Amino acid sequence: MDKASQFVKEDGYFDLEHPNSIVPLPMGNMPLSDLTLLDSTQMFCIQSSTGGVVIYDLDSNKISASLSLGIQEVIRDIVVVDSSLLLFDENMSVYRSYAPFDSLHTTQLTKGNTSWKSASICHHAMTHRLFIVGSVDNLEQTERFVYTYNLNNTKFQEEPLFQFDVSALETFAQTNNIKINTFKVNAMQDTVLGFNFIPTAIAVHPKTNDIYILSSIDRTLAVFNQFGELVNLAVLEPRQFPVPSGMVFNAQGDLYISNNDLMNNSMVKVMWNKLFQKKSGHGLIFGR
Repeated sequence: MDKASQFVKEDGYFDLEHPNSIVPLPMGNMPLSDLTLLDSTQMFCIQSSTGGVVIYDLDSNKISASLSLGIQEVIRDIVVVDSSLLLFDENMSVYRSYAPFDSLHTTQLTKGNTSWKSASICHHAMTHRLFIVGSVDNLEQTERFVYTYNLNNTKFQEEPLFQFDVSALETFAQTNNIKINTFKVNAMQDTVLGFNFIPTAIAVHPKTNDIYILSSIDRTLAVFNQFGELVNLAVLEPRQFPVPSGMVFNAQGDLYISNNDLMNNSMVKVMWNKLFQKKSGHGLIFGR
């Protein structure tokens, strides 16, 4: 696995039990399932029910009408790269759109040719690649995969960047006394305590270079280092994160998570707290 060179890692933490803000989204709007920041105040989002791409303004708490990008297929995932918008459709074809983000400024970069589908994508600026967490179609398969898309040659890498097994998350939770709040069906069709861990979002933290993967169904956030090693895990509070879906970091390292819930359709912000003295042990997520 490629290592990002010349990266100065910043020590810090999130207090996930005490979000800095929970903003209900405007009435009449569908939940937002994919998030990517255009600038400090605006983010592109996918509306989960319609599949439309909209712009959400963090300051005014307003959502635009769906953008007319001229893409005929359903959009799966979106990510901002260098002020342009990259989009994956349901066939894994890749498009690039520039401001004003309409059909005249949208072109196809790559025709879909992968044996897997994406669940979410994010930009890894240090290596100028997209990180792609694969979707899960078979719950009996416990391995999860992270792939890449090279932005320099606009090609997918068929081999995964790294993979992990859901059982490793369960073992980590048990070892670190992290309470699991969800259930799954085992091979004997019995309901047992454990993770399903079906990824819905992926993001790279700009201050640590760690890879965060969110599972909505479990309300679980898993953190991996750049070698694909599991380094931390958190189970989100259901009152504040009833159906966590989209996830993105801003340049300061603050975390935004959208709740994909018609009854509690909101945007949650958790600020990154920088540590000025090194703290031993797992220091990525506190407030369990």
